[in-house]
Parts: sequence; structure tokens; C-alpha cells
Amino acid sequence: MLVLAVFGIVEYFFYDLWLFSLLRPPHSLDVYPRISSLMQWPNQLGVLLSVGMLLGLMLHKEKSISAFECYFGIFLFTIAIALAASRNSWLLLPLGILLAWLYGVITLRKGLCIVGFLVFCILFFPIATHQLGIRESKIFPLSHHISGKIFVVDLNKQALLTPQETSSSRLMLWKAAIPEIIKRPITGMGIQVYEKIIGTQLLKQKGCNTHNLFLNILVELGIPGLLLFLIFSYTLLERADWSRPIIVIPLIMIFAAQMVDFFIYDFTVTSIGLYFLAEAGNSKHEDK
Repeated sequence: MLVLAVFGIVEYFFYDLWLFSLLRPPHSLDVYPRISSLMQWPNQLGVLLSVGMLLGLMLHKEKSISAFECYFGIFLFTIAIALAASRNSWLLLPLGILLAWLYGVITLRKGLCIVGFLVFCILFFPIATHQLGIRESKIFPLSHHISGKIFVVDLNKQALLTPQETSSSRLMLWKAAIPEIIKRPITGMGIQVYEKIIGTQLLKQKGCNTHNLFLNILVELGIPGLLLFLIFSYTLLERADWSRPIIVIPLIMIFAAQMVDFFIYDFTVTSIGLYFLAEAGNSKHEDK
């Protein structure tokens, strides 16, 4: 995850570097100046790095990594999360910090410092303030008060949506999924059919799934598909040791992120999510 963060920061300043065109999907250039590193989309990167930051805090608590490794990772992760300009990850990180505090992983002061640094980074970079909805301000982004143009990027490469526009588009996708579920409650539409047809027609762009984990499974695979997914998840989660934050917090964060997004078709996020599920299923056995 640290490697992904470093690649993301490098991408912000050198987006046309040959290495990125070689390793990442071609459409990732379409979302710049939002960074996606080597991932398919900035939202996935931001969410994954948020989970990585909490993992670092928990590993430091267990003395598996040093304090320098932990806090250096937090520094890089926070900058990359701000540059990914994923509002999903901006909301997810405070949730993870709250859970870490409730489990006694960090103190309240340390958690507030991390959230405060995230807010500073969001207000510092132009792409982050633009995505936050702060536009044509004389105060923000804070980078405007620094001489030189190192932090200036072309925000006209993509029509970035305001928070209100993003919320409206998600509501449209959710509402459009309901009639399709009613039409095919048993069989569903099929894998990625909603995204390729309905979502593309609604928003006139690619990659527009329902942006909700359970709703997307239901519209694509029907009620049987959703039941199988729930049974599979429950079979593993009932075996989890819920007293261990390193088991619980990543799972809650990954599931919470997909209430307003859908990452199953990103194999990197899916593989990591399945790893955490497998760890949860084996956690009680490991204690024994």
C-alpha cells in the first residue's frame, strides 16, 4: 500500500511518465489530476490507502512495525488520499479513526491530529478543494499562498462533479436499479449489464454501476445471488474474533466504503477484501 501511495504522489507531478502508461489502465488518464496510482480508479485508491493507514496504526500498536514506519506511512497515505480526491475515502478515514479509538488502538488526541492533517491536505491541494466544492475562493487552496507553480495543475482536463452533483447521480443510479430488480428478481440482469447499459445511458459515461454493493449484486444476480453472497459472508464472519481490531476494523471499512460505491470488479480491492474475510474466518482458530 505504501508503494501505491508513492506511485500516486509521483503521478500527481509526472502523470505522463511512461511507467504509468505501461502499468495502469488507459482510462486512468481521463480522471487526472485526481490520482489513481496503479489502480483502476481514484476512489479505490483512496479507500485502500485509508484501510492501509489503520493497518499501520494497529501494527504499530502490536509492535510489528516501528514508530517511524507507522508515522511516515501516515504522512504519505494522507497526502495520497487528499490527491485521490475521493470523498468516499475522506469520510471513511474518520470512521476508521473512531473505531481505532474505541478499540484502544490510538488516543483521542492522536486520532484528532490525523484527521486534522487530512483536513489540512484537502484544503491545501487544488484538486482536493475543487472536489470538495470550494471553487473560485481567494483563500483556498492553501497552496496558492506559496510562491511558484509546483502545486498548480490543469483542473479543466475533466469536469469534476460537485458533492451535490455526485449525490444526485448516485440517487439516479439507485432509483434506476429498482425497476430492473422488479423485472428480473430471480435471474438478475447478468454480470455488468447494468453498468454497460443502464448506467451508461443515464450518466453518459462508462463505469456507472449502482454504487452500492448489495444493490449491485441484487440487480445483476437476482435474489439467489444476493443470498449466496450473504451466506458466504456470514459463514466467515460468524467465525471471526470480534475482539481483535486488526480483524474487525478493515472489514467494517471495506464494507462501509461500498455503501456508496462498488469495487468487486477491481481485482486488487476484491483480493484484499477476500484476504480480510479469510483472516476473519480463521481468527478464532489462530487464537486456539
